[in-house]
Amino acid sequence: MSVALFTPCFLADAVAPPEPLLPVLVDATAPEVFRMLRQALAVTDPALFSAAVGLWQRMLLAIPADQPGEAVMLSNLGTALQARFHDSCLRGAHAAA
Repeated sequence: MSVALFTPCFLADAVAPPEPLLPVLVDATAPEVFRMLRQALAVTDPALFSAAVGLWQRMLLAIPADQPGEAVMLSNLGTALQARFHDSCLRGAHAAA
């Protein structure tokens, strides 16, 4: 029950959840953040890229280094950063043309 209540707060970075809940919250929010990243990739929305990057970073900071799934989260963060960079380069090239 607590996880369901804190999940939207964690996604919005609105309220600091109790520290013992952080690894559980990360697991609970990962599917939503992954959906956000997929949506950003589909529509190339800079705001979604930035939101996804921020959430992956916050999720990685919230878990212990040996947390299962850490490598997947790092990979997703890398994908979000690369996509955000690529999108910003494309927008810059279109603006210069």
